[in-house]
This record gives sequence, C-alpha cells and structure tokens, in this order.
Amino acid sequence: MANAKARIGQAAALHRQAVATVAAAAGALDDFRPAPPDQREQHDLVERLRAAAATLVPGWLGAPLDAQSEDTPLGGPLLPQFVRVGMAQPLDDARFPAVVPLLGTGHLTVDADARDPRVAGLLRALLLRLLAAAPAGSLLVRGVDAAGPGWFSGLLSRWPTPA
Repeated sequence: MANAKARIGQAAALHRQAVATVAAAAGALDDFRPAPPDQREQHDLVERLRAAAATLVPGWLGAPLDAQSEDTPLGGPLLPQFVRVGMAQPLDDARFPAVVPLLGTGHLTVDADARDPRVAGLLRALLLRLLAAAPAGSLLVRGVDAAGPGWFSGLLSRWPTPA
C-alpha cells in the first residue's frame, strides 16, 4: 500500500510540475511578438515571383482569364510545363500568380472535396487554361476520384475513349 501511495504522490508531483511548465510556456508565448517582416523585402520578392510567373506561364497558362480576348491565340508549340492556379497575397498590397508544375509534364493532383465550389472553379479554370494553351490533340484529360464515392462516374460514360 505504501508503494501505491508513493506512486500516486509522485504522479501528483509530476502533474503539478507539468501544469507549472504549461503556465510558464503560455505566459512566454503570450509575451512573444515576432519581428515585423521587412515590407520592402517582401515587395521585392513579390516582384521577382511575378516576373518568374510571367516567364513560366505565358498567355492562356497564366494571364487572368477575365483579361483574355476572343483574339488570344489558342494552342502553342510545346506542352505546358506549369499552370497558374490562383493568386497569392502575402501582404495587403502585394499579389502574384500562384504557379504549380504539371508533375511529369502533365499530371496535377487536387486533394480536396470535389463538392466544394472553389474546387469546381479551380478545375474549370485549369481545364480552360490547359485546353487553350496545349497544342491541338496533345492533351488527354482524365478525372479520377480516388477517394470519394465516384463523383465523376456519371461523366465517364459521356467521355470518348482515349485515342
């Protein structure tokens, strides 16, 4: 019985020590204020990223979709290597195109719920960009719902077989 009482006393002491450590850490974290980022450095980085995006994703692959005209040429000589998926905004007054590589020159995985309207918008924009920028006949589109209950299954019967 004395052994059990000693263990309970030791556990209680360890618990009090843990509570004190958590309280001290919480106080230290509450008082911590990170140094403000150098705004000029952030703006310079955004400009470099904007310039890189302009080089990596020209035309349909990277320009704002609402800025494209009917006269914008379709297709291109090469398969797309990168595509714009949105805009990043690290500061209130600094934005740049978010660009992702097409894995293995043509694969892109989206790990999100297909029922989310933002995901549907992303997929529509990606398809438009890639179909408009790729050379005619060079793009094969396959929707794969690897985790869900088959949200794309109704569409598969309407798609032509791959050539």
